[in-house]
Amino acid sequence: MPLISIITPCFNEAENVAELHRRIAEQFAQIPDCDYEHIFIDNASTDDTVTQIRRIASTNSRVKAIVNSRNFGHIRSPMHALLQARGDAIITMASDLQDPPELIPSFDTLYDLAMLGITSHSKVPIRLATMSGFALSALSLLVAIGYLIFKIMFWDQLSIGMAPILIGFFFFASVQLFFIGILGEYIANIHTQVQKRPLVVEKERINFESASERD
Repeated sequence: MPLISIITPCFNEAENVAELHRRIAEQFAQIPDCDYEHIFIDNASTDDTVTQIRRIASTNSRVKAIVNSRNFGHIRSPMHALLQARGDAIITMASDLQDPPELIPSFDTLYDLAMLGITSHSKVPIRLATMSGFALSALSLLVAIGYLIFKIMFWDQLSIGMAPILIGFFFFASVQLFFIGILGEYIANIHTQVQKRPLVVEKERINFESASERD
């Protein structure tokens, strides 16, 4: 059964987390062929947010929580939660209900999340651009050589026309695509290196399995 991970960053959302959990649970109750886990990550809230999450987690084992030792910001904290998720797909759901849980089964939302997931964790699109540029450059060169040979063999029968212009256009476009891909490789390498530092320092985990329990 596919597992969907719901990630909810929190900061002083004591009045919203219970309602959010209830509505998410209702949505997945209507999708019997899919299981889910709901991971709250609290960014050192100063209200009763953690208390509310504890209460929810005590009644639903699908609800998990990470409590940060301090506020690590709205970028690093959700990213850390994403790395802890076990789901086949991940959906980020704001704790203030700005994105209604009823949108979980809509195609556009899932497509956007899928694209974000791919670009955040995979270099495949960049390398596809690089290889496509290389392949198109080689193809354009072969076509140009073939056209030159035919022109020499049938000088009078084969008019110049637009062919050289089109060949040149596609060749230079493919060269640009190739070097954009190379540039992307450098950017991706920088992105990988800067991610080696810890995203957050956890204070507590709720409803997560220990390593011994997984083994």
